[in-house]
Amino acid sequence: RRSLWWPRPLDDGALATAATLLPGQHDFRAFTPTETQHELFLRDVRQAAWERRGDHLHFTVLLDGIPINPTEWWDPHWIHDRIEAKLAPYK
Repeated sequence: RRSLWWPRPLDDGALATAATLLPGQHDFRAFTPTETQHELFLRDVRQAAWERRGDHLHFTVLLDGIPINPTEWWDPHWIHDRIEAKLAPYK
């Protein structure tokens, strides 16, 4: 398992709201090798949820029914572009 240390306050409600926007079909070509045969790499996000367990916050996503741990995707730019920027209008 991987983890991410985020030493800033988190809004659990905003994270839960953002997770509800993820289910559905998405093109995941960005996560394939540069030299790929894929014109589309569609996957079905069936479930996404944040769960608070004590002082830990866990993110679960089912991609085509398979549990995925996306923490390797989380770099500062990814977090800003995919989470913070999308939640900014709700602050």
